[in-house]
Amino acid sequence: MKTSALCAAAAAALAAALAGQAAFAPAAAPAAAPAAAPAAALAAPAAAPAAAPAAAQAAPMTFKYEPGQVRLYERSIKTETQTRMGTDTRRAVSEVLGQHQEQVLEAQAEPPGGRVLIIDTPGPERLITYEENGKDLLASIPEQNRSRPLSPVLATQRRDPRGQAADRPEKVTDPNQATEILYNEIRLPPPEPLRPGDSTSRKIDLGIATATITTRYIDQRSEGLSRCAVLSTTAAIAFTGDMAKRLTVEKMTSQTTLALNGSGIVAHNSTTTLLERLEGGEQRVTRTYQEKLVRSEILPAPQQEKAKADMARIDKTFDQIKGKDLDGALAALEKLIQENPQPTWTRALQSLHAAVMEQRLLTQPVTPARLQAMLQDLKNKRDRLAAQGGPQVAQVDQVIRQVATVNLKTLLEQAVDPDPINRDLAAFGLGFVEDAQAAQRLLAMSKDASALVRGSAVMALAIQGNPLDPAALTALLKDADARVRGAASFLAARTLKRGDPQAAAVVPLILDNLKADSPLTRLQAVAGVAMLAPKNSVQAAAALIAAAKAEKEERLRLVYLQGLKAVTDIDSSTLATYEEWLKRQPGAPAIPVPPQPSPTPPAPVPAPPAPSPAPPAPVPTPPAPVPTPPAPPAPVPAPPAPVPTPPAPPAPVPAPETKPPAEAPAKAPAETPKG
Repeated sequence: MKTSALCAAAAAALAAALAGQAAFAPAAAPAAAPAAAPAAALAAPAAAPAAAPAAAQAAPMTFKYEPGQVRLYERSIKTETQTRMGTDTRRAVSEVLGQHQEQVLEAQAEPPGGRVLIIDTPGPERLITYEENGKDLLASIPEQNRSRPLSPVLATQRRDPRGQAADRPEKVTDPNQATEILYNEIRLPPPEPLRPGDSTSRKIDLGIATATITTRYIDQRSEGLSRCAVLSTTAAIAFTGDMAKRLTVEKMTSQTTLALNGSGIVAHNSTTTLLERLEGGEQRVTRTYQEKLVRSEILPAPQQEKAKADMARIDKTFDQIKGKDLDGALAALEKLIQENPQPTWTRALQSLHAAVMEQRLLTQPVTPARLQAMLQDLKNKRDRLAAQGGPQVAQVDQVIRQVATVNLKTLLEQAVDPDPINRDLAAFGLGFVEDAQAAQRLLAMSKDASALVRGSAVMALAIQGNPLDPAALTALLKDADARVRGAASFLAARTLKRGDPQAAAVVPLILDNLKADSPLTRLQAVAGVAMLAPKNSVQAAAALIAAAKAEKEERLRLVYLQGLKAVTDIDSSTLATYEEWLKRQPGAPAIPVPPQPSPTPPAPVPAPPAPSPAPPAPVPTPPAPVPTPPAPPAPVPAPPAPVPTPPAPPAPVPAPETKPPAEAPAKAPAETPKG
């Protein structure tokens, strides 16, 4: 069952809600305050309790900014995704535990506010529940597939006295961005002073969405040495235009405990539920978020100065990234990490370094040796993911396509290298390049003396959807090497149509490959028969039934049933149904029993590149054993405007104030579970 890739992609896009305006705005504290206050003090490291406002007096709720103020929060984020497609249902729950730290770098008088450094250090995201059609299937998922690491985030933000980001746009066109803004808004105190029992509403019009946000002052209590207000906030949100038919924010509520002395948020919890209507179903995502202050302190003056100096160096590094001086940015980050500017910053700087290094590798040519190592690593990773049948193949394909396109000149040179291993990797890379030179070189490589190179070249031509002339295709289907014959079967399925004279001519050759020792070749042959054999072909059905009976690879047996369904238009989960159908056909032959294939380990099922990446999920989709010949890969497109989900754990590529260049792709972790 497929789920919405847009809904999945949105989780990463909304991570800024947790990294940017997420937790609190620090406040002033007496100069004599201790360097660190115990968690019991919570709200502020003040030496004396703040005076409570008079019962009849409305209290303004604004934040103060004291340079050197550091506050540490513990966080818990739980995401529940329920998907319905037709009569099938799926439910997945994941959880992330982590810490969120904010430090005031500087305060400013006009306009009033401050600059805040944000460091998020999430733990791994763990899958804790997985059900299909009401059945608990968590135990069927290997333990190592139930979690994925999340990268730390280092960012800075300028905020006003309410804690709102100074650069918040007034109007937006992206539903993701609108949901992020509104999520942040319900965390903030209202603009008006309030007294206990008061309620106030404010309207926000972002263009693509409108909202009425209502805040109630429900309680006042002490937290440590500070008096705190407890605010309950709800948001009634309506999308406009076409999005109104597709998206509904069913719930967005929060409760915030706010120190009345202006020192910041003491505790916060919220729940957001988003419903997205899909073709043939729907997906509902609920994210529950909890945060509590565990430490508050004022850094000594020397540490404050060092933090400001280190942040100035990081700002300069981001200027280098925006200016495309990636080598300079990498050198600066390496120096910062070596000097260990702040122990708590190290992981975030290492994550940033990895992101810049990836951007460097994907946007600028590398040496031939480095290119070979990268392609081999990407090929191995793609094979593993394709064998599992998960959606992450699309992300890897995006990376391969970028690497190969940037290094096209080197790949063309490697394609004529004396070493067949280098030629093989070149053929693999060229298959992901939309370029006439790549296609011409692959045609030549399909006649290479090395079977290894021929197989990769033919598979690359199949991925691109580039046809061969009939004589060349026939020769490849008769090649002595099983891998080449399998790739040729896949190429035929990708470039011919059922009913074409050439398709009818090659089907008998493809049927012969059902007897191959290689599981991958047999799989590709089934795909070719399913796509090209004439409807109700007795010869094709008999060969598929015989091959299914002889098949020893458990995971391939369903493939034959799907092939038989494509040929006969009969939908059955048992081979006996197709045997009965065959017996009723005029002149049906006795079903031959082909030689038993050698018990070789199954090779990865090839999955052609997807045109755009799908965001990742620790919830593994059970492998789809039936290979559906895919559409030809398109040049790397800009992803569609993602549909928002409730705010997700921090994104892997951090961004202080201004976002890093858009072409810095995130790594390819497993996807946030969207069912």
